[in-house]
Amino acid sequence: MSHFKIDAYRASREADRLLLAGHFKQASVLYSRAIKFGRLLSSELSSQYYRLGSCLYCQQKYELALKRYKKAAKLNKSLHNSYNGIGSCLSNLGRYEEAIEYFKIATSSSAYYALAYINWALALYLQGKEKGALEISEKIRNCYFDSNKRDTVLEVYKDEITFANERIAHSTNEDERNLAQERLKGVQYMINLIKKY
Repeated sequence: MSHFKIDAYRASREADRLLLAGHFKQASVLYSRAIKFGRLLSSELSSQYYRLGSCLYCQQKYELALKRYKKAAKLNKSLHNSYNGIGSCLSNLGRYEEAIEYFKIATSSSAYYALAYINWALALYLQGKEKGALEISEKIRNCYFDSNKRDTVLEVYKDEITFANERIAHSTNEDERNLAQERLKGVQYMINLIKKY
């Protein structure tokens, strides 16, 4: 195994540990190094881009995360989490129609992907299409949506509330604050729906 391959592997494993611990900035540096210096297989590379996108997303760097998720999807079209990530970034940027298209791809590649359905419903709700949001959220019932998945989704949405509140508190851009306030209301609406399942 080459020296670069070992270093990329070590950087990636340490980045995984940091990501799980919530140290997103440090993890993104290590994922970037693994991508830049490693001689990775396409499937490994797509996973690295996906994880880097997740770190950037958690830092609310949605434009940068969007690029990494798109790169992951390009490298591995069957990595349906990438499509959900792309849709989530677009939704956070207020680009709901585009987001919905990616949520559709995510659900078509994995019919049981509950989070993509929930995010799709959220994007519809944020467009003022509550009836459509309710129709899509009903599809969640067709997924294998047990209490563990529900709790995982609620945990993800708890993070979304934190992100939205941080954007509201720290943004100097009124449009960005308004978008975050709108998203906060939508996420709270979806949480109430999810708790019914």
